Amino acid sequence: MDSPLRILQITNRIPFPLTDGGNIASYHVTYYLNKAGHKVTLASLNTKKHHQDPAPLQSLAEVVSVDIDTSIKPLGLFWGVFSKMPYNVKRFKSVEFEEALKKLLSETTFDIIQLEGSYMALYLPVLRKHSSAKIVLRSHNIEHEIWQRMALNEINPLKKWYFNLLSEKIKQFENTTMHGVDAIAAITSRDKEYYQKQGFKGELVTVNAGANLSKFQPDFSKTTPGTLCFLAGMDWMPNQQGLDWFLDMIWPEVKNNIPEIILHIAGKAMPEKYYYLDDTSVEIHGLVPDAVEYLQKYEIFIVPLLSGGGMRLKVVEGMAVGKCILATTVGAEGVEYSNKNNIVIADTPEEWIAAIVSLLKDPEMTQAIGQQAAKLAMEKYNWENLVDNLISLYRRLK
Repeated sequence: MDSPLRILQITNRIPFPLTDGGNIASYHVTYYLNKAGHKVTLASLNTKKHHQDPAPLQSLAEVVSVDIDTSIKPLGLFWGVFSKMPYNVKRFKSVEFEEALKKLLSETTFDIIQLEGSYMALYLPVLRKHSSAKIVLRSHNIEHEIWQRMALNEINPLKKWYFNLLSEKIKQFENTTMHGVDAIAAITSRDKEYYQKQGFKGELVTVNAGANLSKFQPDFSKTTPGTLCFLAGMDWMPNQQGLDWFLDMIWPEVKNNIPEIILHIAGKAMPEKYYYLDDTSVEIHGLVPDAVEYLQKYEIFIVPLLSGGGMRLKVVEGMAVGKCILATTVGAEGVEYSNKNNIVIADTPEEWIAAIVSLLKDPEMTQAIGQQAAKLAMEKYNWENLVDNLISLYRRLK
């Protein structure tokens, strides 16, 4: 029997509560590594914006956290124009965190160090200096692509220019630092192909993120006909951009076709502007206590993303609940879907309007797509199996 591994997992925030994709992706790695008998130390920046008591994680891992203020500051944005290091990355630089890492590495010999997201490659120099452990980058996104796509869909010329500049700087950072790790576990096969094209020489695998299938289960008896729902972390700019596009370009015509339709919008950090929408057909929920209960209530789950990267965990979770998901190509990225079988893909406003009208007129077809989605989630996106793939990578490196 293989001996347990000592793993240092480094995150840019405490991965709790499980209200957004980044937290879900990092937390379940910690959870299932612990469940498999491995010893995990979680070293996390504890940001002012998402400040969290680490206590809920202490049964899974030794937790070391360092407070940091990553708030976006106007002066920082300005100087970021002239800095080689992208401002989005620089905000996560902490001397105190470096000292905490040094102390950890002096006290414990780790087999594997896992960086959750490319921004944590900031700490490669201190990790290499003080440890001989193999370093794995768990790539949640190709970060520069997010800003590249944001720029593409941005109307404001100043914002478009800044997003493009930021994208180029992040791309340079990603393409340089990736050569400092021993292996990359990309969250999608598309991201894996990107690293291959950039000439990465270490071990390169795809390890998707998944859903907790003991919790996310279909229950079609709870579904209210004639309803749409949206669920996303609203402190992530692409989610706001996508929802605004839907409300401006698609929703008015949908209501003209189906006057009785209701749209439910939920997510953490809901901006005030949505509460003041002058629309009786829209209900704003804000942060919901139970995503499963929320998703089970509504007929179609919409994912109108225009930008972003990596993999949309809410899509996988929606599939596991048996929802008929209507998404853009970007919104469904990273999921091995079959269009009109286990999801519906639409990219133009006209396609979205036609799809919503068609699906709501045929509830049997809508439910059948949701049933196929649940089947896909069960077969492909079980967290326990996915983390087993990570452990296999660790064993090969060690």
